[in-house]
Formats: sequence, C-alpha cells, structure tokens
Amino acid sequence: MDTDEQVERAGCAQQYEDLQLCMADNDRDWAKCQEKVKAWKDCFNGAKNSENSGPTKPASK
Repeated sequence: MDTDEQVERAGCAQQYEDLQLCMADNDRDWAKCQEKVKAWKDCFNGAKNSENSGPTKPASK
C-alpha cells in the first residue's frame, strides 16, 4: 500500500493535501509548516488508534 492509499484510508487526505501545499509554498521548509504537520499527524494517529481500539478478541482459555 502506498502513502496515498494509507492517507486516503485513514481519512486524512485533506490534511495531507494541506501539508503538501504548504511545503510547496514554502520551499519544502518543514519549520514553516508545523501547524499542517501537526494536523496531519494528529489525524493519521487518531485513525490508527481507532483501528487498534476496535473490538477485542476473546481471550483463549
């Protein structure tokens, strides 16, 4: 699965696009895009945590 697929699956395509645009507008300077980096990271991590906190399997006896 490539990055675009992962971002789309996580529901964070808009945050990722905003980050890419910021990077393009600021000569790929991460320091100038920290707000966008944080928004994308928070979205992506939130989606990943949601997957991990789904229904749990019953413990084996």
